[in-house]
Amino acid sequence: MADPSLLNDGVRFFPNVLNDRKFMAHGVLARTEGRVSWAVVDPRRHIMTIWEKDVDRFPEAAKRRTGASVLTNGPFLLYSGGNKYLATIKYGLNLLWRNSLFGGGIKGSASATLEQMHKNEAELKKKYFTGHQVEGYLYGDSEHIARTKNSRPKAYYFGRKSGRLFGDYVIAKGDPPHHPEVIGGLFLSVDNYTVKDNGTASQVGTWGLAPLAAAGGQPKVELEQAGLTAAIESYEAAMLAPSAEGWVPYGPHVPANTPCPGLLLAVFGAGSPHAFATHNVNVRVEKAVRVDGNSSILLAHYGTLLQGQYMIEAKVYYNRWGYMFKPG
Repeated sequence: MADPSLLNDGVRFFPNVLNDRKFMAHGVLARTEGRVSWAVVDPRRHIMTIWEKDVDRFPEAAKRRTGASVLTNGPFLLYSGGNKYLATIKYGLNLLWRNSLFGGGIKGSASATLEQMHKNEAELKKKYFTGHQVEGYLYGDSEHIARTKNSRPKAYYFGRKSGRLFGDYVIAKGDPPHHPEVIGGLFLSVDNYTVKDNGTASQVGTWGLAPLAAAGGQPKVELEQAGLTAAIESYEAAMLAPSAEGWVPYGPHVPANTPCPGLLLAVFGAGSPHAFATHNVNVRVEKAVRVDGNSSILLAHYGTLLQGQYMIEAKVYYNRWGYMFKPG
């Protein structure tokens, strides 16, 4: 059987994921196709929390989370140096000053001079480009995170309520209530299987909800015609008769007879917001949101970066929080 393809399978994508032997064993599947990477998660087997970096450099912090089955960036942030343009101006002027004779200059050998210049650049990027405030509300009870300074009632949020099943995951408009794990201030990408995002970013990350067995109307008919019922039956049979190495069971307090009403989909990579919304709609994602994009995007799978390995220096310091799934 060919590997599932987000870009080519259309409505057959989720049935093909459910029939994939790796997904059957682990309840998560991640791939890169060209310039786009994606991950599908069964929330019964992997639970989502909000994570915060524990070292200055965001990609390095992501790689340290080797137990995370899926990990991404998340909120839009405010630079410590003001908006992007003010931060850039402050950084440039202070770098010129620090490297000048009036600012102390740089002395010594050529190698020592180059080393000091790189040190100055890193220190000033950290000073002016660090993201210290969230555009919207953010709660991450598992890591004792709460940020509620900046209300964004016209934006959207994606998060998990107190449970861990598919129905506990929510995308809605407004400042989020204090769900245990949620990020607000996001853009709506897809609503009711319809493209809603025509933004201008050139690199994009989305999180989407695919009801599948709980779908209704035309999407339900299309999914059934694509073999969804048989795929779910095969997947559930594999769950009840584990045989593969590294098999991931249902999480705590999830009975073995709990059905699979839906899956979660992350899509990250190069392209326009409209294109990424279309990727979601093509595979029958009902709702999706767009997280901070362009040079901020990051998608990791068990410590391996599928996107974000070439994050620019300013965004290395800027990024601080995101979404994380862990087995169990």
